[in-house]
Amino acid sequence: MSIIHVVNYMEALKKTQFNLTSVNQAGLHPLGDYELAVISINAHEAQRPHYHTYGDIDIFMVVSGKGRLHIAKVHHNKIVAGTKETHELNGGITL
Repeated sequence: MSIIHVVNYMEALKKTQFNLTSVNQAGLHPLGDYELAVISINAHEAQRPHYHTYGDIDIFMVVSGKGRLHIAKVHHNKIVAGTKETHELNGGITL
C-alpha cells in the first residue's frame, strides 16, 4: 500500500454520469464519514438546490470557467432568514 493516494480528477470524472443534482460527480478519496469529491457543471447550467444534513465542510476550487455559488443556513428544511449569500466565482478561486 502506498503512503500517498494520487488521483487524476479529470480521468475520474470521465467515468461518471450526471447525478440527481445535475452535476457530474466523482469520489476521489473516502475519509470515514466524508469523501473528497470533484464535480463538473456544464456551462449555463446550475446544480439543483440541496443541503447537507451531516457535516459542514465544503471546499470549492474553481479550475476554469465562472459562476455563482448560492448558500444559506437551513433549519428544519427551511432557509434561515437573513442567511442567503451569493459568491461570484472565477477560475483559480478557492473558498
